[in-house]
Amino acid sequence: MLYSLSRLVSVGDCAFHCCTALTSVALPVGVVSIGEEAFCSCSSLASVTLPASVTSIGRGAFRSCRCSLTSIHLPAGVTSIGSYAFRECTALTSIHLPASLVSIGEQSFRRCSSLVSVALPAALVSVGRGAFEGCSALTSITPLPDGVSIGDHAFFDCPLNDEAVAVVRAINCWAV
Repeated sequence: MLYSLSRLVSVGDCAFHCCTALTSVALPVGVVSIGEEAFCSCSSLASVTLPASVTSIGRGAFRSCRCSLTSIHLPAGVTSIGSYAFRECTALTSIHLPASLVSIGEQSFRRCSSLVSVALPAALVSVGRGAFEGCSALTSITPLPDGVSIGDHAFFDCPLNDEAVAVVRAINCWAV
Protein backbone atom coordinates (compact mmCIF):
# COMPACT_ATOMS: atom_id res chain seq x y z
CA MET A 1 0.00 0.00 0.00
CA LEU A 2 1.32 3.45 -0.91
CA TYR A 3 0.54 6.54 1.15
CA SER A 4 0.82 10.11 -0.04
CA LEU A 5 2.26 12.47 2.55
CA SER A 6 1.88 15.58 0.39
CA ARG A 7 -0.84 17.03 2.65
CA LEU A 8 0.90 16.25 5.93
CA VAL A 9 1.00 19.33 8.19
CA SER A 10 2.28 17.86 11.44
CA VAL A 11 3.75 14.67 12.83
CA GLY A 12 1.48 13.71 15.71
CA ASP A 13 2.40 13.00 19.31
CA CYS A 14 4.07 9.58 19.69
CA ALA A 15 3.56 8.88 15.95
CA PHE A 16 6.69 6.73 15.64
CA HIS A 17 7.45 6.20 19.34
CA CYS A 18 9.75 3.19 19.86
CA CYS A 19 9.93 2.30 16.15
CA THR A 20 13.33 0.71 16.64
CA ALA A 21 13.65 -0.39 12.99
CA LEU A 22 13.17 3.16 11.64
CA THR A 23 16.49 4.31 10.15
CA SER A 24 15.63 7.39 8.09
CA VAL A 25 13.00 10.14 8.02
CA ALA A 26 12.49 12.72 5.26
CA LEU A 27 9.45 14.88 5.96
CA PRO A 28 7.72 16.63 3.04
CA VAL A 29 7.44 20.37 2.50
CA GLY A 30 4.37 21.64 4.34
CA VAL A 31 5.07 19.95 7.67
CA VAL A 32 5.00 22.73 10.28
CA SER A 33 5.41 20.90 13.59
CA ILE A 34 6.78 17.73 15.07
CA GLY A 35 4.66 16.52 17.98
CA GLU A 36 5.62 15.40 21.46
CA GLU A 37 7.73 12.23 21.46
CA ALA A 38 7.02 11.77 17.74
CA PHE A 39 10.28 9.88 17.18
CA CYS A 40 11.16 9.14 20.82
CA SER A 41 13.27 6.01 21.38
CA CYS A 42 13.77 5.29 17.67
CA SER A 43 17.15 3.80 18.46
CA SER A 44 18.14 3.06 14.83
CA LEU A 45 17.22 6.50 13.47
CA ALA A 46 20.35 7.76 11.69
CA SER A 47 19.04 10.36 9.25
CA VAL A 48 16.44 13.11 9.67
CA THR A 49 15.58 15.60 6.92
CA LEU A 50 13.30 18.43 7.98
CA PRO A 51 11.70 20.78 5.43
CA ALA A 52 12.00 24.57 5.64
CA SER A 53 8.33 24.73 6.67
CA VAL A 54 9.02 23.29 10.16
CA THR A 55 8.74 25.93 12.91
CA SER A 56 8.60 23.88 16.12
CA ILE A 57 10.08 20.73 17.56
CA GLY A 58 7.83 19.23 20.25
CA ARG A 59 8.63 18.05 23.75
CA GLY A 60 10.77 14.90 23.60
CA ALA A 61 10.38 14.67 19.80
CA PHE A 62 13.69 12.84 19.27
CA ARG A 63 14.45 11.90 22.90
CA SER A 64 16.55 8.78 23.38
CA CYS A 65 17.45 8.23 19.72
CA ARG A 66 20.66 6.97 21.26
CA CYS A 67 22.85 5.05 18.88
CA SER A 68 22.56 6.32 15.34
CA LEU A 69 21.51 9.98 15.10
CA THR A 70 24.81 11.85 14.74
CA SER A 71 23.72 15.21 13.35
CA ILE A 72 20.63 17.33 12.92
CA HIS A 73 20.05 20.42 10.81
CA LEU A 74 17.13 22.52 12.03
CA PRO A 75 15.61 24.61 9.22
CA ALA A 76 15.59 28.41 9.16
CA GLY A 77 12.00 28.78 10.40
CA VAL A 78 12.38 26.92 13.71
CA THR A 79 11.75 29.29 16.63
CA SER A 80 11.58 26.85 19.53
CA ILE A 81 12.94 23.50 20.61
CA GLY A 82 10.69 21.76 23.11
CA SER A 83 11.83 20.39 26.44
CA TYR A 84 13.67 17.05 26.22
CA ALA A 85 13.57 17.26 22.37
CA PHE A 86 16.99 15.63 21.82
CA ARG A 87 17.70 14.43 25.37
CA GLU A 88 19.97 11.38 25.51
CA CYS A 89 20.79 11.33 21.80
CA THR A 90 24.19 10.04 22.81
CA ALA A 91 25.61 9.74 19.27
CA LEU A 92 24.71 13.35 18.35
CA THR A 93 27.95 15.15 17.51
CA SER A 94 26.62 18.24 15.73
CA ILE A 95 23.49 20.35 15.63
CA HIS A 96 22.74 23.30 13.40
CA LEU A 97 20.61 25.88 15.24
CA PRO A 98 18.92 28.39 12.90
CA ALA A 99 19.14 32.18 13.26
CA SER A 100 15.38 32.24 13.96
CA LEU A 101 15.68 30.20 17.18
CA VAL A 102 14.57 32.10 20.31
CA SER A 103 14.03 29.33 22.85
CA ILE A 104 15.78 26.10 23.83
CA GLY A 105 13.56 24.15 26.23
CA GLU A 106 14.61 22.51 29.45
CA GLN A 107 16.84 19.46 29.10
CA SER A 108 16.63 19.70 25.29
CA PHE A 109 20.12 18.30 24.80
CA ARG A 110 20.75 16.80 28.25
CA ARG A 111 23.19 13.89 28.19
CA CYS A 112 24.05 14.25 24.50
CA SER A 113 27.45 12.94 25.47
CA SER A 114 29.05 13.20 22.00
CA LEU A 115 28.10 16.84 21.34
CA VAL A 116 31.33 18.86 21.13
CA SER A 117 30.31 22.40 20.19
CA VAL A 118 27.19 24.51 19.74
CA ALA A 119 26.82 27.79 17.85
CA LEU A 120 24.02 29.74 19.52
CA PRO A 121 22.03 32.16 17.32
CA ALA A 122 21.97 35.89 18.16
CA ALA A 123 18.14 35.87 18.43
CA LEU A 124 18.22 33.37 21.30
CA VAL A 125 16.33 34.68 24.35
CA SER A 126 16.37 31.69 26.69
CA VAL A 127 18.25 28.48 27.37
CA GLY A 128 16.10 26.29 29.60
CA ARG A 129 16.94 24.50 32.83
CA GLY A 130 19.42 21.69 32.23
CA ALA A 131 19.38 22.28 28.46
CA PHE A 132 22.93 20.97 27.94
CA GLU A 133 23.47 19.34 31.34
CA GLY A 134 25.72 16.31 31.23
CA CYS A 135 27.00 16.92 27.70
CA SER A 136 30.34 15.47 28.73
CA ALA A 137 32.14 16.35 25.46
CA LEU A 138 30.76 19.90 25.11
CA THR A 139 33.77 22.20 25.23
CA SER A 140 32.57 25.16 23.16
CA ILE A 141 29.48 27.37 22.96
CA THR A 142 29.77 30.32 20.63
CA PRO A 143 28.69 33.01 20.77
CA LEU A 144 26.67 33.53 23.94
CA PRO A 145 24.01 36.03 22.76
CA ASP A 146 23.56 39.38 24.51
CA GLY A 147 20.69 39.38 26.99
CA VAL A 148 20.12 35.63 26.97
CA SER A 149 18.55 34.07 30.07
CA ILE A 150 20.29 30.88 31.17
CA GLY A 151 18.32 28.42 33.31
CA ASP A 152 19.45 26.36 36.30
CA HIS A 153 22.03 23.70 35.43
CA ALA A 154 21.90 24.71 31.73
CA PHE A 155 25.57 23.84 31.16
CA PHE A 156 26.17 21.86 34.36
CA ASP A 157 28.68 19.03 34.04
CA CYS A 158 29.98 20.28 30.67
CA PRO A 159 33.75 20.75 30.28
CA LEU A 160 33.36 24.17 28.63
CA ASN A 161 36.50 26.08 27.71
CA ASP A 162 36.77 29.69 28.82
CA GLU A 163 34.36 31.62 26.63
CA ALA A 164 33.83 35.31 26.04
CA VAL A 165 30.58 35.90 27.89
CA ALA A 166 28.31 38.57 26.45
CA VAL A 167 25.83 40.57 28.49
CA VAL A 168 23.62 37.92 30.04
CA ARG A 169 20.20 38.87 31.38
CA ALA A 170 20.10 36.13 34.01
CA ILE A 171 22.17 33.14 35.04
CA ASN A 172 20.40 30.86 37.46
CA CYS A 173 21.75 28.37 40.01
CA TRP A 174 24.53 26.06 38.88
CA ALA A 175 24.07 27.17 35.26
CA VAL A 176 27.70 26.47 34.41
